[in-house]
Amino acid sequence: MTCRARVPDRFRANAGPLLWSKLRCPCCLRRRVDAGELSWDGATARCSGCGREYPVFEGIPVLLDEGSEPETVERHSGDVANAREFYETVFKAEDYSERELEVHEARIRAILGKYLPASPAVLEVGSGRGQLQHLFDRYLALDISLTALSSFIDGPAVCARAEALPVADASFDFIVTIATLEHVLAPDLAFAELERVLAPGGVLYLAPAWHVRAWAAEGLPVRPYTDLSWQQRIRKALLPLLDNIAFRGAIRIPWRLSRRLYWRLVKRGPVSLRWKRLQPNYEKYWMSDSDAACSLDSHEGILYFESRGWQCLSHEAVVARLFARGDAVVIRKPMYVEGCQ
Repeated sequence: MTCRARVPDRFRANAGPLLWSKLRCPCCLRRRVDAGELSWDGATARCSGCGREYPVFEGIPVLLDEGSEPETVERHSGDVANAREFYETVFKAEDYSERELEVHEARIRAILGKYLPASPAVLEVGSGRGQLQHLFDRYLALDISLTALSSFIDGPAVCARAEALPVADASFDFIVTIATLEHVLAPDLAFAELERVLAPGGVLYLAPAWHVRAWAAEGLPVRPYTDLSWQQRIRKALLPLLDNIAFRGAIRIPWRLSRRLYWRLVKRGPVSLRWKRLQPNYEKYWMSDSDAACSLDSHEGILYFESRGWQCLSHEAVVARLFARGDAVVIRKPMYVEGCQ
């Protein structure tokens, strides 16, 4: 299939046909076979490799490999279904407010002008309300919520999960993900997918809500003591200590240093992503990140890619990486990866 092949209406303008040509069958990708390009017959998207068909809603292909989840996600298949239902509901009810992206937008504009070619191919993982789509000419929005995509995205869009990106290897120059990866059930898979689909020399703008607290799901900071069990009351009383920056730093920095020394002295190669599983609350949205499924450490995010030979543009000094807090992490993939130093 060429970029002039038949495509849904929302993929017809400008770079839409090119972006459609980057889509791939998630089933084939999961099985690690050559994933065929997708054709469109006016109703469904069909894989040219395995022949599997996927629904297309308002021009948005729904590329979810349901029933064949990766093993680490399959164990939580109920949570996958609950998450999809939750995000469809909150976007329909407009319970999810717009993200405050002014700072992110300014940083992204600077990246576009300094590190990327003109009109880069851009993938936003977790596009939400599409507040960044106006920045790019060749932009593909990806979200698990079909409601969000159909309501807020004007151009090319695909409904899929971050753990199984249905796009070709090395197909995007710039990947943006903001306030998304803390909501995925298997962030290690999502990181591997980001690594796979970013083109050599490309840039990753990584900005999940770092260091989500386990008590967000229970809404402890915002609920009165009278609502809580005695165990919850004790944890709520301890929040000023547990949330104190000095207390957290005293625990976090030595652990980060040990991870860095392990990489340099023992592993001497790519390290796995360390993260903490949370119990997301899909019933009551008490506060921001009540629905978070994992807690990610910003230094771990840096170390994952640094150990693979990527360049950290946002935290250039090692000290800055050790003391990284909640800021966006910006990483550039090398043109050639010949092993890690």
